[in-house]
Amino acid sequence: MKSGKKIFLAMILVCVPLLLVSCTVRYSRIKSGYESSERLRLKRIMLLVESAHTDEKIRKLFAAVAREYISHHKEYIFFPKLLDPAVDLVSHCAKEKLDGILTVRFYRLEKREGQVDMEVQSALYGCSTPAIVWEALARNNYASQDSDLTTLTTSYTNRIGPEIADYAAPFYLIERKLFESLPDPLLTEEDIEAKIEADSL
Repeated sequence: MKSGKKIFLAMILVCVPLLLVSCTVRYSRIKSGYESSERLRLKRIMLLVESAHTDEKIRKLFAAVAREYISHHKEYIFFPKLLDPAVDLVSHCAKEKLDGILTVRFYRLEKREGQVDMEVQSALYGCSTPAIVWEALARNNYASQDSDLTTLTTSYTNRIGPEIADYAAPFYLIERKLFESLPDPLLTEEDIEAKIEADSL
């Protein structure tokens, strides 16, 4: 669409089936002008996982994995509260006094024969604009149990419940790819202190 070309800078990762046997991230794009605008002010975020194809414990698991990955690898001040998908984004922005909301939508989430097949989209919504600042789509399938991630699986299972045991490793693997292209904000010294405090919650 023409409007899409105006809004987004085409920093896109596209699968080329003839060249790549397995391509997790189907596309990733950032709003044009991000470096001079949102990068300077979009810092305080929370997560909202849409309810389609998911139950409460699946949403909690995805949120926990996302927060821990982003807190360790990105510069956001990421608060632990999981937002209610029944409430609109504008209302969440106002109530929680956020700079942005990271949204997640599952288009596919199926477990069969020891595999978890997923297609998931994530977008960073800017509260002040309001507009989508970044978005990416990832799809892949992973073994429900990974011997290299046994400790991680055990940790999340103990925290959330045995129902999520087969999803912990696949979620970690796909989120690591999905959020790799999420752009980093520019933090001040005061922001860094706020991040440290939020990460400890």
